[in-house]
Amino acid sequence: DIGEIERQLAALKAAGGGDAPESLLDAICKVVDIPKSEKGVESADAWRNRSECMRAVIVFTDAPYKPVMSAPGLTGGGLLDVCNRCLSERILLTVVSPKGIDDAGFANLEAIRYAKWIGVSAGRSGHSSIDEFINNREDLEVVIRIIAKHICSFIPCRNVPGCD
Repeated sequence: DIGEIERQLAALKAAGGGDAPESLLDAICKVVDIPKSEKGVESADAWRNRSECMRAVIVFTDAPYKPVMSAPGLTGGGLLDVCNRCLSERILLTVVSPKGIDDAGFANLEAIRYAKWIGVSAGRSGHSSIDEFINNREDLEVVIRIIAKHICSFIPCRNVPGCD
C-alpha cells in the first residue's frame, strides 16, 4: 500500500547521532531480529511470513560504520554475523552512502549474498552529503531504480511495467 508506506516514512524522525562511526551492523541485526508473523497474519510490529513476501532493508547513511557490534546480545559480533543473519532470513540489504567515507567498509557489505552497496556523490555544499543527495530528485531516482533492480533480481516480477 503506497499510501501507507508514505505515511510511515513521513512519520520517521532522525534523532541523536552526532558522532561517527555509526552502529550500522547493530542496527541491521536489530531489524533482522524483528519478530516474524505466522502465515496469513499481518502485524505492524512483525515481518510478514517469509513464504508470503521478500524482505528488504534499505539504509541511507552519511557516516562509516563500526566494524564490531556493541548492542546487548550482539557484543563482539561483526560483518560475518550480519551476513549470517541476513542469509538465514533471506533479507535483501541495500546500503546507500556517500563515496569516500568508508568505501572499503561498505564494499565489504556486499559479501552478504543479498546485499548491495550504492556509493553516491559526496556533498558539494556545507550540508550533509546524504541530505544533499536526497534533495536531488534526479540522483535519487537513479538510486531508486538501482534498488528496484536489485530487489527484482531476486523476486519474479510479473505484470510490473518497467521491471525487467
